[in-house]
Amino acid sequence: MFLFIFASSLGLTWRHYVFGIALGFGIYAIVDLASLAARTQLGLISADVASVVRSVAFNCAVLIWVIYTLQPNPAESQIPEIPRHDLEKWDRALVQLLQR
Repeated sequence: MFLFIFASSLGLTWRHYVFGIALGFGIYAIVDLASLAARTQLGLISADVASVVRSVAFNCAVLIWVIYTLQPNPAESQIPEIPRHDLEKWDRALVQLLQR
């Protein structure tokens, strides 16, 4: 969730392969948790169905990973740097404060 919320702060777009990896793991984790919850409620009757559902979810995750890794990466946006002169001004102010 952190990745999806702070993507713009990290300079990532939705087409970046990192999102594909996170999306694949997220889908697999959701389906895995849901199938395990259903299995605990229904018992061994649903063990075969849960196994098939988990396999299908894993195959979907692998397909998402393959699609995202085969796409060309978009140009990564540069995070703006703090101008050098501002850092020097802060450094001088800090030195003056420490010398008091």
